[in-house]
Amino acid sequence: MRGREGDLERLARETQGRVERSVARAAGGLPVQLHVRCDAPSRAILDASEALAADLLVLGTVSRRGVPGLLIGNTAEKLLDR
Repeated sequence: MRGREGDLERLARETQGRVERSVARAAGGLPVQLHVRCDAPSRAILDASEALAADLLVLGTVSRRGVPGLLIGNTAEKLLDR
């Protein structure tokens, strides 16, 4: 891959490697699987959970009030009925 798309792929691989090492250290020897997707958060989470045939999906949330909450949306709300 060349150009910007190649740069994004390289950055994604490098970032995934750093995150995997960090999560592995924090997990203290427990098995960890990291799945990296480049998409809108709700779409990426839904695709990953379906691909993994997940029985349970747990999401954290950041409370937003007022206009920012209306404009940004809420990933958990988008996935709640799934």
